[in-house]
Amino acid sequence: KSIDRAIQVFQVGANIALEKAVIDVTARVTEGVSRIERHLIDPKDPLNPLRPYVADAAFNSGSRTNVSRCFQDTRTELLQMISEWAGDPSGKPLFWLCGLAGTGKSTIAQTVAEQFSEKGQLGSSFFFSRDIANRSNPRLVFTTIAYQLARFNKSFFSVISDSVSGHPDSPAAYLRTQLEDLIIEPLRKLSDPDKPSVLVLVLDALDECSNELQVEEMLVLLASAIPKLPFRMKVFITSRPEVHIRSQFDNPAMRLVAQASFLHEIKADIIQRDVGLYINHHLQEISRNLLGGIDWPDKGDVKVMIEQSGGLFIYASAAIAYVGDKRYRQPKQRLRSLLEAKPAEGETLFKEMDKLYSYILQSALPPVGSRGFSHRLQKILGAIILLFDPLPAGALETLLSLEQDTVWSMLLPLHSVLAVSNDNTKAIRVFHKSFPDFMVDPKRCGNLQLLVEPAMHHRELALACLLCMNNNLHRDMCGIPWWTKNADVPNLPELLEEKVGYHLIYACHHWATHLQNISTGDTEVLESLNKFCGIKLLCWLEILSLSGRLPYAIKALEISQKWFADQNKQMHAHSKRVSMRQKAKHLAASLTRQKVSHHVDNNV
Repeated sequence: KSIDRAIQVFQVGANIALEKAVIDVTARVTEGVSRIERHLIDPKDPLNPLRPYVADAAFNSGSRTNVSRCFQDTRTELLQMISEWAGDPSGKPLFWLCGLAGTGKSTIAQTVAEQFSEKGQLGSSFFFSRDIANRSNPRLVFTTIAYQLARFNKSFFSVISDSVSGHPDSPAAYLRTQLEDLIIEPLRKLSDPDKPSVLVLVLDALDECSNELQVEEMLVLLASAIPKLPFRMKVFITSRPEVHIRSQFDNPAMRLVAQASFLHEIKADIIQRDVGLYINHHLQEISRNLLGGIDWPDKGDVKVMIEQSGGLFIYASAAIAYVGDKRYRQPKQRLRSLLEAKPAEGETLFKEMDKLYSYILQSALPPVGSRGFSHRLQKILGAIILLFDPLPAGALETLLSLEQDTVWSMLLPLHSVLAVSNDNTKAIRVFHKSFPDFMVDPKRCGNLQLLVEPAMHHRELALACLLCMNNNLHRDMCGIPWWTKNADVPNLPELLEEKVGYHLIYACHHWATHLQNISTGDTEVLESLNKFCGIKLLCWLEILSLSGRLPYAIKALEISQKWFADQNKQMHAHSKRVSMRQKAKHLAASLTRQKVSHHVDNNV
């Protein structure tokens, strides 16, 4: 006992001594840092109250890595549009460049900043970054802009430093006070000879700012304050189409002062041309550096590589980095593996894209975990990725038996990777095929809550299609007179959409294809399929006829027959069903060879 007691006393004493040592060291380090700061900061600098401004947020900061400007002769039309906007005296003071993830917004912003800097017209630039605390802090944006403006020229320095001295507490105040006291008020005091013809501010990647409410406030403040300046100040902003930013620029009042351009709406041939210029140039560089300048690769491979990029510069950049990796010095083999999408074991082709997609997915989940929410989102994403024809949000909700507006609301944070329209007749589309590839690969998608498992989701979709047909199919859904041929029905596609609906048309077209992708031994699917074959086959054939997809009936019935056979090797248990399907199969084949009327289709 005495020994145990002595050990305890020793441990307590040692812990106290260690804690005291840590406190002493921390105090000495803090004092040392303060001395260094006092030595480095000029106590007479009137801009000191603006600290801590973010020095590394500027376009020319040495701490920003992997910075690049637009490749020569690319983005020419867009850069010309931005130049004309800045030079237009009657133009709107704000320009919002919106683009999906990986479309090259920051590269464009860097180019814009450099071009206006070369002209002596760049007042300030702030490049946000979610990975760096200061560069994602909205409270440091206006103080940083004020500091950079003060360094623009002597006149700006004079009026801003005077304002800082007169409002020493403003750098720590509300955003509204910061903007008014540190930027707007002093710039209004400029004399006429000191007013520039135009001054441009560049704010890049606004979506990476950490506080959404303050981002909204910042936009409202800029929109109301900038037009009041006595000279032309233009603010160039880039971001992804995040909800909180998009909602501000959709506001009618904001539209009066903001011009918008959407990268993902630029003509595909222009994007392909620019990506092609980039890829061709860098492949030639790789050939010179690693292959002695031989004529490589052939035009066919380059064309495939450009098509694979899908208009994403981030994809093209990652592909070039992969092919030209000097650690391997095997560009031919690596280009082949890229085109065949077969990287070496343990290697991922697009680490940066995976990181980007992971962040976007995480942002779609609520701060507090909800299994129900994540399950619904996984169900929606799985359907979007595995559907054989894309569907509008409303039709997808009906097919998956979800409440109205569920799809729209849950996909709001994912507009960077999915094209989701307010128009409920327009289908949801995946912006780039690399996203589905990421979502179904457990080695790349680390978020198991949202990972899409194709077999599971094909099963859900097969069941959803069968349930939809079993519950909704009935004879003569379009009310077409029995004597009318399909070819004589005016606006038949529109009539089908109205009377049958996108969801039911999809179910009729693709239930068997989903069935083909799931394993046997599933009693729930078997029961739904038995019900469909027993009472809905003829109604299904009618819809296929009206939609011009009657030949699909043969393939679908063959798939279901095989699935039944695999489900139960003893076919006598389902002989009656098989006989019915075989009869329908032959009849569908007969109908395909003839120009039959709608009435005949209805009376199969």
